[in-house]
Amino acid sequence: MSIMKRKSVRIGLFLAIILLGIGGVLLLRPPDRVTRASWDKIRIGMTEKEVEAILGGAGISGAEFHDHMRVLEKKMGKYPFDYDGIVLGEQEVVKNLTMWGPAKTWFGRRGRMQIGFDDGGHVESKTYHGWRPAEPNFLDMLHDWLGW
Repeated sequence: MSIMKRKSVRIGLFLAIILLGIGGVLLLRPPDRVTRASWDKIRIGMTEKEVEAILGGAGISGAEFHDHMRVLEKKMGKYPFDYDGIVLGEQEVVKNLTMWGPAKTWFGRRGRMQIGFDDGGHVESKTYHGWRPAEPNFLDMLHDWLGW
């Protein structure tokens, strides 16, 4: 085998390994569960357990949310997300008063969802704020480019 042919084979193998690695990372990355589609599935009156099943786990409290955002902002030196203009909201209105009980927040790669619960643990309000990372990483940019 000639030297050029061996180099071509090595370069081809190297590129194949790189592409398989990137493809594997993209395929093995868990899907984002905090999305507009999951917001549409959550209904006023659902239990917290039903919401957790849709969103893939427990949310964090309001205090934990603010602490998390402060840590990210301090680490980056600026607010960590750029809102993309998507804001959705729905709430139960009782006697013309908006009732807000304890709220939980879920973070996703493209947004955050805040769900308010009544004293019985049922959804009484929900909001979704879409965003983009202020400093997207390679996988975020690749997902955007591929439209995933």
